[in-house]
Amino acid sequence: MENTVTEEYFKQEYYKPLDEKTISYWGFLFLENKFQEYISTRVKEKFEDLEWTNRLALEAEQALKDTGFTAENFIEIFSNREMENNWRIGEYLAECVLEDKFNAKFYYNSSRDAKNPKGNDTGADLVGLCEVEGESCFLFGEVKTSNDSDSPPNVLYGRTGMVYQLESLRDNAEKRDDLVKWIWTKAVLMSGSFKDECTIALKNYYQSSKTKVKLVGVLVRDTEVNYRDLHSRAKALNKNIPGQMIIELVGVYSGYKMENDNWVKALRRSG
Repeated sequence: MENTVTEEYFKQEYYKPLDEKTISYWGFLFLENKFQEYISTRVKEKFEDLEWTNRLALEAEQALKDTGFTAENFIEIFSNREMENNWRIGEYLAECVLEDKFNAKFYYNSSRDAKNPKGNDTGADLVGLCEVEGESCFLFGEVKTSNDSDSPPNVLYGRTGMVYQLESLRDNAEKRDDLVKWIWTKAVLMSGSFKDECTIALKNYYQSSKTKVKLVGVLVRDTEVNYRDLHSRAKALNKNIPGQMIIELVGVYSGYKMENDNWVKALRRSG
C-alpha cells in the first residue's frame, strides 16, 4: 500500500481494521504547508484534465486540417469548466490520495461526460480500478468534504450521507452493475491498459457473483485528526458484507482551513 512518492506530503495518523479481510479505516494528515503544494500541482493537473483537453484539440486539428485551424484554436472550447469549490476539490483530492497511497487507478475523468459542468452522471463519486490479491478489481465509492467540528460530521449521516450511499452499493448488485457498465464502456472506447485491467476486473466481478469489488468512502476534512470520525461508521458498515467485497473508509485531513476560499486559491496557484 505504501507509496514513498507522497511521504513528503502527508503521513498516516491511524489505521484500524475491524476485520482485516473485509473492512478497515485509515487517517492521513498533510504535513505543514504541503496541502497547498499538493493542490496546486497534483490535484490541479487532475482537475483541469489537460491531457484529455489537448487530445481533443489535436483530434479537432487533424479532422479540420484542410481549414488551417490548429489545436490552439480549440483549447478554449474543450477545456474543463468545472466549478471550483471545496467539494469538487475534495473529490479530486480523494482520487489523488487513493492513487498515491492505495494504488487505485482512475483512467477516465467523469467530468468529461457532463453536459453541464455542475452535473455528475456516473452514479458514484469514485469509479475506478484497484488491486486485490494481485489482480485488478473494480473500485466504487463516495467522497464527502466537511469542515463540521462534530466527530463524526453530519455528512456521514442520512440518505445523502456517505454511509447510506455505501450501504446501497454494498447491498444492491444492480447499482454495482450500472457502474460496471459505465466503466466497461469507457474501457472499450479507450482500449489499451485501461481495457486490459478492466477485463480482469470484469472477470473477477462475474466469477465472484458480483462481489469481488472494493467500496471506498473518503472523508476530506480541514479539522483536527480524530479517528472517531470514521470508527462508528465503519462499525455500521461491518455487517452483511457479501462474498469477497472489501470496504475501506479513508479520512484525509488537510491541515489547512477551507474558509475564505483558501482551497480554491491554492488550486489556482501555479505549481
